Amino acid sequence: MRGKLRSLVVSSTVGSLLAVFLPIALTEVKAATIVFADSLNGDDSTGNGSAGSPYRTFHKAYSVATAGDTINLTGTFTWTDAAETGDVATTGYTLAKNLTIVGQSRATIIQAAATRNTADRMVFFIARGATVTLRNLTVRHGKVVTDDHGGGITLYGEYCGQAGQCAGATGVLTLDQVDVVQNDAGTPLNSYTYDRAGGVMMQENANLTVVGSNIEDNKCICKFYAAGGIYGGMQSATISISNSSVSKNVVVSDGGSSYPYNYTSVAGGLATQRFGKVTITNSTFYGNTTNSYGGAMSLYYQDRGVRLTNVTVVGNSATLGAGGILWNQLYSGNNYDLRMKNVLLADNTGVGGASSDFYAKDGISGNSIVTSYSIIESSTNKTFTGTGIITGNQAALNVDSDIATNSASNGSKSLALLSGSVAIDAGDSAAHGATGNTVTPPSTDQRGFARVGSYDVGAFENGAGTPPTTTPTSTTTTSTTTTTTTTSTTTTLAPATTVSASTTVQGATTTTAASSNRTPTSTTVASSTQTTVAAIPQVLVPQVSTTVASSDAEGGDSSTATSTTNSSSSSSLNSDPSTTTTLSGSRTVTSTTAVSEDEAAVAQSTNAPDAPAVSLGEAASLVGGEQAITLLQRVNDTLVLSVGNLQVVVSAVSSTGEVLPLDVDGNVRLDETRQLQVELENTLPLSTIESWMYSTPTLLGTFTSAIDGSAGETFTVGKEIEDGEHRLVLKQIGADGVEVVMAVGVAIGSLGDSNWTFSRVIMIPLVLAIVAALVIPARRRSRKEELPESQQI
Repeated sequence: MRGKLRSLVVSSTVGSLLAVFLPIALTEVKAATIVFADSLNGDDSTGNGSAGSPYRTFHKAYSVATAGDTINLTGTFTWTDAAETGDVATTGYTLAKNLTIVGQSRATIIQAAATRNTADRMVFFIARGATVTLRNLTVRHGKVVTDDHGGGITLYGEYCGQAGQCAGATGVLTLDQVDVVQNDAGTPLNSYTYDRAGGVMMQENANLTVVGSNIEDNKCICKFYAAGGIYGGMQSATISISNSSVSKNVVVSDGGSSYPYNYTSVAGGLATQRFGKVTITNSTFYGNTTNSYGGAMSLYYQDRGVRLTNVTVVGNSATLGAGGILWNQLYSGNNYDLRMKNVLLADNTGVGGASSDFYAKDGISGNSIVTSYSIIESSTNKTFTGTGIITGNQAALNVDSDIATNSASNGSKSLALLSGSVAIDAGDSAAHGATGNTVTPPSTDQRGFARVGSYDVGAFENGAGTPPTTTPTSTTTTSTTTTTTTTSTTTTLAPATTVSASTTVQGATTTTAASSNRTPTSTTVASSTQTTVAAIPQVLVPQVSTTVASSDAEGGDSSTATSTTNSSSSSSLNSDPSTTTTLSGSRTVTSTTAVSEDEAAVAQSTNAPDAPAVSLGEAASLVGGEQAITLLQRVNDTLVLSVGNLQVVVSAVSSTGEVLPLDVDGNVRLDETRQLQVELENTLPLSTIESWMYSTPTLLGTFTSAIDGSAGETFTVGKEIEDGEHRLVLKQIGADGVEVVMAVGVAIGSLGDSNWTFSRVIMIPLVLAIVAALVIPARRRSRKEELPESQQI
């Protein structure tokens, strides 16, 4: 009886264990912590958040995501849409988890409303304690009217008094290739309002990092303590801006005259309060305006250091004064100092349109500045002297008439230096700063192009790529039309101190007329034939960091990726100027090469290129042996790699030539037919391309680009290359002799979820082992009891 009872107990226990573990073992485990949402093709009811079956709304994706996850977005997400239910008035959508939120490009839009100045809420509120990264998208059309908030984003921290006394959690935000545009904050004037920003508002000891982004065309109607672009207040903010622009932001204030040049001052671009730390590198402040003090920046009592390195501050204005930078410091020495190197401060205007590039509040403020290798046309309460300092009106400043992307792969906007500019070769490469807080001028400019020879002053390096050229136009024109990285074209009034609109052409003559006291100068700029990418830091782009809009869920042609450049250079990476390339799901290949086991050329010699190491979902490139910026994107079930203008499309195809879907992780995975399709566009005509499979280098084949710069090949990968993760490596040698090596992770094996296989392999044996451990002893005991006593052990 006891044996039967034990058997019943064991059976019950085994049943319970099976009920718990078998569903885990037999249920597909999510391959990666990525939640997908597509505003056009997704479905919150039937979708499961995978790449092939995305959700529709941001709210659904956020609700499902857990701390540490990535939300991958395609389309436009608008808080006024009925399906978006997670946002509330004033604070918009609160992000209280540690998340990375990525779009396909800046054409991925998150907005409070479909049109500007109609919303009653900001776009995002970053809660204290949350660490959030926004990447490859646009944040726009937010609006707030209450204090302590920003129209686009509010980043919240914890009150902590002076720096070093912080005890509470803080909010941390990284903007990586993000446009924060057309956001508003404000109430009617003649009201006491403070602590607001049109673009990004930081509260207390919040931490903001801006990389490869544009904070542009935001507005704040505010009395005190505010900024059009970014406000770092009330205190202890940490701000790092690199390879970015803060441009064409506006503050309208009626409080300036009450406290002239005071810590209450607003600023068109960036304003900070006490106890902070500000580091700005390779960035442009252009066209920011206010009717108060502080056009580009207002910096007050920073005790952890302000470092400006290769920064361009041009064409900003402040009606009451300090059109460029307003500096207000209470002490001097070490990290109380403002340190500037390779900074271009020019054509900023103040009272009556007079030159007003730098304004120190008083003598103490003036004594707390250390500057070298910079151009500062005018200053008040500070006389700039020393190594590499250039002051006074510069007739040969020769800057472009407006900011533009200037072929920057990160999409940030810069102000180009034209041929003959006094800023060319006027900089230096040595580090600067104080002990424990030094900055080395970067070896690349804001766009990511290598600096050459002696560094230029400012964010733009002339000669690294092809400098833009412009045709003369009437200097009485007061507006320019620029195409933003959102889905519409925006007309923005040009600052009164800048030149008029101009049209980009090749080999034209440029007229530069900046402030009202400058005589226009003309410079003829010839087109160039330089290689536009060299010695650029390698950027590995994970699969979630795609940069161009994806296709629809069915892999059709309803969505394409379009890349537009305005370069007149000619190299392995660029074809003709002003090229627009559209990649769609329907493609043409030129030939097919089958590589059998007997025919495969396994090369472990010097013939194999030195390829960058990448994993699935990553891509990297070498140009002339130097690491280069590489962009990776998904378009219609293909992977698209971009280096400069050169684009490579990689896909798995069936035996009939149909493009196969990407796997659940968004990777190219070859099925049993092992067919791999490779296509190139915008390469130089008659370039030789080698296709290799790594890690053991195996030459798949060699082909040549056509006269129009296109090329295509389909390979059948032999069985000698085992199933698993591999690197597809392409080596191109252009007619100019420049070698380009590109690598991207691909997979070979059945189309399925490897994590499901792994979980099944692990969990099922585990369950069986538990069952065996319980059942076998029970059976032995029951048999033992049934034997005669003399035979029992």
